[in-house]
Amino acid sequence: MSVLNCLRYLMGFLLIVLRHQTSSLASSTNLNFQKDTCVSVSQGAENPSRSSDAIPTQEKKGGLTGGKRGLAYNEASLTYLFANQSTVSWGYNWAQFANGSLPSNLEFIPTLWGLGEDATSSWFTQASSAISYGSKHLFSFNEPDIATQANLAASEAADGFIQYMNPFHDQAELAAPSVTNGLGDSLGLEWLSSFFDACAGRCLVDTINIHWYGSAVDTSGFQAFVSNASALATENGVGTLWITELRGFGGIDLQLQFLETVLPWLDSNDDVSGYAWFMCAAGDGNLVSSSGVVSALGQLYGDG
Repeated sequence: MSVLNCLRYLMGFLLIVLRHQTSSLASSTNLNFQKDTCVSVSQGAENPSRSSDAIPTQEKKGGLTGGKRGLAYNEASLTYLFANQSTVSWGYNWAQFANGSLPSNLEFIPTLWGLGEDATSSWFTQASSAISYGSKHLFSFNEPDIATQANLAASEAADGFIQYMNPFHDQAELAAPSVTNGLGDSLGLEWLSSFFDACAGRCLVDTINIHWYGSAVDTSGFQAFVSNASALATENGVGTLWITELRGFGGIDLQLQFLETVLPWLDSNDDVSGYAWFMCAAGDGNLVSSSGVVSALGQLYGDG
C-alpha cells in the first residue's frame, strides 16, 4: 500500500473518531442508523419543516436561492448562528427530516441514507413532505463505497436509485450517491463510475455528490479531485456537483488558509452547485467554537 493510501486510510479513521465525538444526538435517536453517527433521525418526527412559517410549494428543481455554502449539522439549533447569511443557503443532517427547525432562509435537503428498511419505509412520505415545504434537492446513499457507511455495491445502489429516487425526478434535483475521495477500484470516483455503468442510463441523476477529507495544505489535491469529479459528471451527462462534506485537517491557521484559498474558487466554479464544511458543530476545526459561538472558521465561512 502506498504512503498516500496509508494517509487516506488514517484520515478515514480520524473521521470516524471525529463523528463519534461530534454527534450529541446519537444516544437519543434512531439506533438503526448506527453505521453513521452523523445521522440524527428521531422516531417521532413529522414534517421536515425549515421553519414554523414555511409555505408549502410544489415548485420543481432549480438552483439555490442564496450562496452555495451549506451547513452539515446534527443540532438544528446551531444553524441559527448562520441565519440570514447571504453566503449560506441550505442545510442537511444525513437524514430524511430536519430534526428541528432551520432558519427560514435555509433549504433543508433530505437524504435517503441507505437501503435498509428503516430508511426506505418512510422515504416516500418524508421526501414528499420536504418537497411540499420547499426542498428542491434530494440526496441519496451516504458513502456507499465505505463499509462502515451505506456500504452498497454499485449495482445495488443503481437499483435502489431507480426505485426510490427516480419517482421524484419531476419534483426535485436528484443527487447520485455521495462518495469519498478514497482511492481504489471500489472507492471514490471509481465506485461512482461503476454506479453509472450499472445504471445504464436508467438512473435519473441530475448532479453528483462528493466528500473530501485531506490535509489543509493540499489545496491543489482538493481542486484536482473536484475537477476529476466534474469530468466524470460530464462524461455521464450530469451537469453539476455538490461537495457535501469538506474538511482540511490541520491547525486552525492552516484551516483558515485552506478556506481562504478554496472558498472563492468554489464560489466562482460553475461546475459546483453547493458545498458544506464538515461541520456545523461545536469543537476544534468546526464552524462553532466550544463555547457555542461562531468560530473563526465559521466567521470566514459565513461572512464570505
